[in-house]
Amino acid sequence: MNWKNCIFISQLLLILFSISLYGWDLPLKEIDVKEISFNYTSSGDAMTIRLNGTSYITAPEWSNGGQTNNKFAYDRSTAYNGPTVKVIFWCEDWESTDTQPLTIFGFPCSEPTWSLNEQNVTFSQQESPPVHFTTSQGVLPNAVSSFRIDWSWRVSKIDGVQQVPTLYLDGTSHDGFIVLSSPISPQSEPWVGVLDKACGWANGTTTASDCISYLTEGLYNSSAHYDPGVTHSSGSGGLNLTGVLSESDTLHMDCQDFSNYINVLAASLGLSSKYRRITFNNGQSFETYQTLSAGYDDWGQKGFPLHQISWYNSNVIDASMKLDSDEHPETQPPREPKLPSGDMSELNYKNKFTSFNIAFGNEGDSSIY
Repeated sequence: MNWKNCIFISQLLLILFSISLYGWDLPLKEIDVKEISFNYTSSGDAMTIRLNGTSYITAPEWSNGGQTNNKFAYDRSTAYNGPTVKVIFWCEDWESTDTQPLTIFGFPCSEPTWSLNEQNVTFSQQESPPVHFTTSQGVLPNAVSSFRIDWSWRVSKIDGVQQVPTLYLDGTSHDGFIVLSSPISPQSEPWVGVLDKACGWANGTTTASDCISYLTEGLYNSSAHYDPGVTHSSGSGGLNLTGVLSESDTLHMDCQDFSNYINVLAASLGLSSKYRRITFNNGQSFETYQTLSAGYDDWGQKGFPLHQISWYNSNVIDASMKLDSDEHPETQPPREPKLPSGDMSELNYKNKFTSFNIAFGNEGDSSIY
């Protein structure tokens, strides 16, 4: 046997010896992600959210190759400090010799670049024990967000031996939300449909005032049309939230709906806004100056016996119409459109809204049914 053959046999034996040391066959057997849980403990992870008024989203939010794939949500402080995600893996062809630990991590393939730190996983059967993957502080956005994360699950080490390149196991995709602070009533357990709107419209905001402003602009510029002949509200503060969210095309709403909907959206982000009703002379009709209603292209006057707005931090929110904010709103164009987005005082709103001596009623809490 010449020296070249000796070298070849030696290298082959080294490879075979390395494989036998691992226990795992190389290339690595097929290992899949079986379950991923975000909201699985009473504290320190995702919050409880609902699909609707009767159905909760429960862990695992993702399972069975994505056949179950529900959304999840964190408050901003939890997201920034780094949440923990629980994962269970499955190896169909596991054998009793496959006992060496695999070092697995979640590599982000999308924005935000939410990487899950390495964890050792040891199989004693086909199903792995639950593995808790941590997140480093500051990886997730420190702002209101609606996002999708795509993870490539990879093995970096087998029994401590570095794998170059790392070995691909599986890929998963997930949709999540980050809210400003803990949600409050009537959205203490926020609905996914509400979070879709609230986090989408307020995406990137870090302050309460910006959240309120973005929510107001988002609702005004959406498919919603101001229509005093249609209501989804009962009494002053009760909103038929299922009815509002089920509208697939143009959403016709009156002033009560706009006000209550803003309050529900704000509550899902942890902000407390109220409703207030505006009347004139014990219920007599009054006329507005020229306004630009949501969903319309032309300015016009309105006449009604009452109008409902939202109230936050002693300022008016009115997503149903823009006012003319110039010095003489009673005159003809040009106009200076102004959407009251939590930045108009009661007096300033009155002066731009109508010439009538209107009165603001007491604050009230919106609810859902």
